[in-house]
Amino acid sequence: MTFNKIALYSFNTAHLSTLDDIQGLIPDACKIKSLSELDHSFDLLIIIGGDGSMIRCAQYTTLFEIPIIGINTGKIGFLTDIKTDEITQHLLAITSGNFILEERSLLECRLNGVYAGACINEVTLTRNKGLQMIHYDLYLNHQLLHTHRADGMIISTPTGSTAYALSAGGPILHPQIKGILLQPLCSHKVNTKPLVASLTDYIRIIYHPQKGSDAAIYIDGNTCFELNDTCTIDIHKSKQSLKLIHPASFDFYQTLKTKLGWH
Repeated sequence: MTFNKIALYSFNTAHLSTLDDIQGLIPDACKIKSLSELDHSFDLLIIIGGDGSMIRCAQYTTLFEIPIIGINTGKIGFLTDIKTDEITQHLLAITSGNFILEERSLLECRLNGVYAGACINEVTLTRNKGLQMIHYDLYLNHQLLHTHRADGMIISTPTGSTAYALSAGGPILHPQIKGILLQPLCSHKVNTKPLVASLTDYIRIIYHPQKGSDAAIYIDGNTCFELNDTCTIDIHKSKQSLKLIHPASFDFYQTLKTKLGWH
């Protein structure tokens, strides 16, 4: 795989000098002012930021099947592999063909049959403004699994298992596991546990509004849909995928050890 047309982007103007440095390394790379400039002609997007920036960019790159690589200026950065002091070393190697290409699965979400979006990390059903638990039924492959009273439910990709789901006490999944993590949020039933379903499973949640409670759906923590009435939420594997470029030395377990401070 060769990169004939490379885009450089950052949401933060404080990183403009870093973009200039990268352009000095890769003279043919072009800085873009907006993600809307992306199209099928690009072979690679280099983004400067954190995981949040990667997720926002991925909403565009997945449409055009553009691989993406991140320069980490955020906090933890599970998706942004390259440190700012390693830019020269890794980018020269990558543009010379020495890299790992990885595809990550996405999940598609529909609300009452209408397409709502695709997630890199998770779809979250959660309390909105009220303090009371919300009520919902969980179905797997059209079979009722159980009825919940809880603060909500996280439906996560393996990529998202190191994001909100991890903070909620969920397990970490290797990104190549063909699974979907269902992570309850403060369930009223103490025997309710996280479940890893198959990536081919169809998940349906029926939200039942109750007096004094309300709910919302969040896709990757950004897109929000407030639920005021009964709502059917359908989630399944998306046809789109996220293409990530890693340095040749990338190892997921070493990344966990480094990012989570394991010793």
